[in-house]
Amino acid sequence: LNGEPASLVDGVDAERRWQDGVGPSGALKADSDVRPNRQLGLQLLAAALCGSGPAGSTNVARIGDKPQQVPAGTHDKPLITDERPLAYLCNDTSPVPFRGELFYSLLSVALDYDPRGFGLPYLGHFAGTDEEDFVSLCLQVLLVLLQDITDAPAIPGTSVVECRPQELVHNPQTWQFVITSENNRHIFRSLLAQIKTQEELEFMIEGVVSLVSTVTEERSTYLPSSMRVPVFLPELLVLIYHLTSCEHFVRHLVLQDEVQPLIEGILHVACQETEYLHQDSISTLSGAALLRLTAYREVCEALTDDFEGDVPDDLPEFQGSATDLVALAALKQASDRLSTAGTNRTHFFIVEIYLCMFLNISTFAEALRMEVSIRFFTLFERCAKVVLAKRSTAGVANWLPRLLEALVNVLQYQYGSNSNVVYGLMTRRTMLSDLSARIAELNNGEATDGDAKKPAPDWSQEMATLLGTIVRLLEGIGPEFEEEVEKREVSSPEEAKQFLPRSVLGLLPVPHAFVMRSLRHSALTHRACEQCIVDFMANGPLGLWEKGGQTVSKPEPKKVAKKAKPPASAPGPGARQRSSSRQRRPAASPTARGDRHGGRSLSRGRRRSTSPPAEGDSSTIAPELQAQLEAAAASGVDIAALLQALKANPAANGN
Repeated sequence: LNGEPASLVDGVDAERRWQDGVGPSGALKADSDVRPNRQLGLQLLAAALCGSGPAGSTNVARIGDKPQQVPAGTHDKPLITDERPLAYLCNDTSPVPFRGELFYSLLSVALDYDPRGFGLPYLGHFAGTDEEDFVSLCLQVLLVLLQDITDAPAIPGTSVVECRPQELVHNPQTWQFVITSENNRHIFRSLLAQIKTQEELEFMIEGVVSLVSTVTEERSTYLPSSMRVPVFLPELLVLIYHLTSCEHFVRHLVLQDEVQPLIEGILHVACQETEYLHQDSISTLSGAALLRLTAYREVCEALTDDFEGDVPDDLPEFQGSATDLVALAALKQASDRLSTAGTNRTHFFIVEIYLCMFLNISTFAEALRMEVSIRFFTLFERCAKVVLAKRSTAGVANWLPRLLEALVNVLQYQYGSNSNVVYGLMTRRTMLSDLSARIAELNNGEATDGDAKKPAPDWSQEMATLLGTIVRLLEGIGPEFEEEVEKREVSSPEEAKQFLPRSVLGLLPVPHAFVMRSLRHSALTHRACEQCIVDFMANGPLGLWEKGGQTVSKPEPKKVAKKAKPPASAPGPGARQRSSSRQRRPAASPTARGDRHGGRSLSRGRRRSTSPPAEGDSSTIAPELQAQLEAAAASGVDIAALLQALKANPAANGN
């Protein structure tokens, strides 16, 4: 910067980076008046890469009425009108200087942002939006740089990839190699995948978890409207989708024990309504990120710990593990789009990735709760009745092999703790026997449609094998179970579950090699990212495109009403007690905002929500507020001035 040759670290001049966090350390602290120049430079770069705005691509924020959402995939033009500038910039062989410095700067600025201030209520309302707008702009440009035009031509139906962990014990193959292109020359995706030092990974994980957890913290705060949720959380979801393709990030996420908070945050962000983004795009990206996460055996094991967080409003309340949370979310998304999956390619893709996610966790699912069992068998019956009615062997019936595979995974690997699933099968013995007979007709060529014989569908042989395992189990334990229930005059399901066999060794075939599934970059994920970026840029502070001479402003995310948490209930009869290693951990005490890089992860202390105390009981609030005030005063905050500002601006505290 002073005219002397810079010392490069891995080809990066650390002093040219905007701040430390990711990449070589040693960034020089810039003056505050540099930010407008950087903002203008990012706007020019985005305009050069994206060109003119897509016609009809955005939902303009109008005054007085709610803009209508644009269905996914209906943009008249793609985001990148001329692909050559971005392709040249992203190619690792292009002689473009300072790409690493730009990439690390954008990522560091985005993930270092903390909307909480010093932990003081309402402090974020007085900080202004300049910093948040700049962070949002950095994040949007970063997402444009992570786009790869070679994703779009990917062949539909080849995005989901499979592997069997048992076959890779002596020949390890990473998911990162499987889900990325073999001839990947994308410089920015390569830089993201190469981040592997402990300091960098901790910085990224803490930043991501800290930002997505603001939704649950805002929902559980004692003071109304005391916390402002960042408006760029949908953009952050796109970045998480890219991060889940990096093996170093996922494995360090497990080591830091931040799997549950991240997945909880993803589900909360996914259910937030926005006035400028179609829900199909959000569901696609959140499902893609969760599928990539659950493709790791270590992640599925971490999900078996008890869930003590905040259940999203679109899911029923339950007392169970994080596996139950993911299962409920997956089954809901698949059920909501099942009827339209046959005619809508995006809905078909969403159903596929969420059912594959459920398959990933089914092998490790311990003691699935009744809420999961009910939702699963409701979906299963919807698919099975189509086949039994002999109306068609296409459409929703195509998903039956996925559902049967999940059942076999549970029976073969987690039978002892899943009495709810086994009991659900026992109450559907007749339907399963009829389904097995129907599949046998299809395979033997005996099924007819009117006067013409119907050819067996492609999945009929697979279904016959899977159904054979289930029917064999039901025939082995069913008669004795029914006799015992009738003899004891059992009247409730919970009592009946006590008479299920504790073990089924010898009644099932040799356990199969279970399959884990992940997701490649594909045309549909590329399109979802592209549509999100278009809407972000049109409605955010970037103001890249204008309509009617006025820059479109980005609306605040809609606030979701808070749900009351039910009291913890004791395990029902027959429920398996968890081992000592699975017992619930004590909730971490709230931590005042301090040095971001020192001590344990701050997001860890913030991630669990505590229930509000009884009315009139200030014993728990006062110490926390006092600690926050002391920490803020020690950091140089003028408490008296802040209180005066609160009195002068009653709107900030919801009055």
